[in-house]
Amino acid sequence: MPGLGAVRLIRALASNPETALYQTDHAGVVVKIFDLSCGRPDEIGYGPYVNFQAELANFEEIHTLEGLRDFVPAYYGANIDYDAKYAFIAMEYLPGPNLRAWAEDEAARGYGPDTLDELRQATHEMLAILHLFHERGLLMIDFKPDNVIRLPDGRVRLVDLGAFFTPRHRANVANFVYAATPRPRRGVDRRFESPGRHTALDGFRRLLGRGGSLRTGHRGLAP
Repeated sequence: MPGLGAVRLIRALASNPETALYQTDHAGVVVKIFDLSCGRPDEIGYGPYVNFQAELANFEEIHTLEGLRDFVPAYYGANIDYDAKYAFIAMEYLPGPNLRAWAEDEAARGYGPDTLDELRQATHEMLAILHLFHERGLLMIDFKPDNVIRLPDGRVRLVDLGAFFTPRHRANVANFVYAATPRPRRGVDRRFESPGRHTALDGFRRLLGRGGSLRTGHRGLAP
């Protein structure tokens, strides 16, 4: 990756049925892996692939907008492997819990004397950030506390950049698609390596286990 070289994955920080977020050997970098193998004949044009393309385009678009890029993770590059059926986006690691996890942890402890004020401040800051995005024509579709990170200094940042309707979508509304990640049923294993399911990520992990690494091509995407 430009300025980083090879980046190796260390461990999964979070996952859902279509993506996984990995810690890397670079302290300030995480990698979001998209599993493109969804079992459909047209899978390369289906949900996970569409989500990858949307999130990548939104990253690039938001980072061109002065005054907005400071409220999202930095973008370091991306790539896609059509044969192995996976794609990835490398981005800045934002330390701290999401707002839902933070509020639940504080609630379990009974809330300290300053916690409610801190929660109110974080909520007000988040709404102010959303207002700035709306003023520039960007609407967050999947707004929820899970998609807001609270940094150690109390500031908040938006994540999940695939969940935006942007000015480029407004120019072609008829073709706008937002493919939401399905929420697993209770009792269903959320991990990619769930029993009986072999995915493209399994082979990807084996590659990394043999010393493989991630590299990006020109403009973030190799031909």
